[in-house]
Amino acid sequence: DSFFIALGDSRSLFVRNTILNVAKFCTLFLGLYLGSKMLFFSWGAGSVLSIAAMLFFLPKIRRFFIPAFSAPLVRKILPLSAGNYFSWGFNYVVALIGLPILATYWGLDFVGYFGIAWSIATVLFIVSSSLSQVLIAEAANSPQSAPQLVKKSLKYSVAFLVPAFIATVILGSYVLSFFGPAYPKASDALVVLAFSSLPLALVNAYIAQKSISNNAASIMAINGARLAGFVLCALALTPQYGMVGTATAWLLANLIICPFAIAAFFAPAKPAIAARWRV
Repeated sequence: DSFFIALGDSRSLFVRNTILNVAKFCTLFLGLYLGSKMLFFSWGAGSVLSIAAMLFFLPKIRRFFIPAFSAPLVRKILPLSAGNYFSWGFNYVVALIGLPILATYWGLDFVGYFGIAWSIATVLFIVSSSLSQVLIAEAANSPQSAPQLVKKSLKYSVAFLVPAFIATVILGSYVLSFFGPAYPKASDALVVLAFSSLPLALVNAYIAQKSISNNAASIMAINGARLAGFVLCALALTPQYGMVGTATAWLLANLIICPFAIAAFFAPAKPAIAARWRV
């Protein structure tokens, strides 16, 4: 992803993420027949296929690509990379913090039910994440058009996520039942997680906007606030509401950031510096 973003090659970035996400999606439904353990391999299977595809197509895209090291460039990118990795790591906060809280109050069975619901909802989460990466790549080519690109990214995200959320409400319980008769217990949590994909799209676009302007401190602050919000809400809601409480904590953690994101989108545009990193 970083290579294509540096080149401003949004087309190749989109292809790579499409291969990854389609492979994960297919492996997810393969798990319906091979058992829930197959879900843990969906990300790995998708990554292997997408990397293999890019290694095959990369020479055709950039025939004269020669790796090089530049200390000044590394110093410029390091703060933003730290912020981006922190942002990426936040996606695992539910697994690292939320699931242990759920297990403490409700037992490991409910962790399994919620884990399947989370895996299904992840199909919706990756939509805005992928579009945000494409947004950064496009802004590298045309930094001055970043505000318009943010709006376009949100437009595409909403156009996909609203029908996907409706489909989840209608079919979620049915899909969960394929994993076992007890798994529809997580249907309400799945609906909440699916709905959270909408504010998450806004947050991902906001983080992309900060990445374009090289504002690593803001990225850290955004995810720090989300982390604190999730932990507090999970501790408050999970003991009483179980899986729905954990899912609601994730929803609220993203909603906390939405007012700031909306304010930033309507604020006067500042010069972006993504073009400085083009190679």
